[in-house]
Amino acid sequence: MQRNPEIFYEEFIQMEEVLEKTVSKFRAISDEYFLKGLHSQWHIQGLIYHAKNLVRDYRIVSAELAKRLTKDQFVHVVIMHTPEVKTLMYEFYAFVNLARMCLDNLRYILFPLFKNSSGLPKSITDLGSQKTNCPVYERIANTQELQYLIDLRNCIVHYRGFSTSDNSLIVHEDVEDFKDIEGLNWIKPMAKGTYRITKDEDIVFNIFIPDKIFDWNKNKKLVSFTYNKRINILAESIRFLRHILFNYMDAYNLSVLSLEKRFHFDKNATIEKVDFFTIKF
Repeated sequence: MQRNPEIFYEEFIQMEEVLEKTVSKFRAISDEYFLKGLHSQWHIQGLIYHAKNLVRDYRIVSAELAKRLTKDQFVHVVIMHTPEVKTLMYEFYAFVNLARMCLDNLRYILFPLFKNSSGLPKSITDLGSQKTNCPVYERIANTQELQYLIDLRNCIVHYRGFSTSDNSLIVHEDVEDFKDIEGLNWIKPMAKGTYRITKDEDIVFNIFIPDKIFDWNKNKKLVSFTYNKRINILAESIRFLRHILFNYMDAYNLSVLSLEKRFHFDKNATIEKVDFFTIKF
């Protein structure tokens, strides 16, 4: 048996419902806000679309793995042709880049609430902690998963890609000494994954993404990738989506609550840290 991904699809439906309910109040403020709401909603719906496709492709690769595993014959290594693993990475690339765009584009929702809106940076990376008294930006600056998302996007755009062939190398998670085989030229392009079988005969299939991308203590140096934290590409993508949706809901509601210009930004100062509400996803 495989773990049922239907719970993700149910969550996606709930996300779309909450998004429509919240953004409709934002759109009702004025014609200008109506267009801003449609634009931002379209991008978030795009994130949900790519997340759905990630679940779809992940499910197919997992099913292909299950076909090759039997109760009677335990194997440590499976090499299989899985074109879906390539499309999964295409979707991941699209998801990560659109997610970063959504973070940058929060400024269009929030800048009317700033006293010095003309100086608000276009890039989310320039809105670090204690540079603004806006709780949405302060939350993002203090959300580890979103900072990791930004690093991921910068990595695949500027430093190192995660491209793969349409073949997969799946090893049992108990296999430790496998580096000699992984270094072979015909193995290197393959997607890498691990699996285990639970006592209930569920197949737990994992594609991991790196523990860390940059060493910020060494001037943003790209690190040698390790996978000790076991960050699953699908679970982490859905976690990114939850964080972004949550911050957009808060941004919409700040405008619905009041259009008063009450926030400010200062790139050269340290502003007193503001309180912000957060959820652990």
